[in-house]
Amino acid sequence: METPQPTLPPQRFVLLVDFYWTRDKDPRVPLGHASLLAALSTQPTLDVRSLVIAVNGPHSKAAAIVRRILGGLQDAA
Repeated sequence: METPQPTLPPQRFVLLVDFYWTRDKDPRVPLGHASLLAALSTQPTLDVRSLVIAVNGPHSKAAAIVRRILGGLQDAA
């Protein structure tokens, strides 16, 4: 019987940011972003967070986007 390996604490923080152009028929999380997020999330030494921002959305002002990114970074601290 194998002894369980201790889990490693997250050593690196990754904020995966996606700026996309939204259309009504498109999914809310783009496929490429979701694929990268799934692949990165399998790494035990990474703490991965996702931020998807529609650049043509009603809240796509530059200052609001910067606040969302900085907020995501502060969550890691």
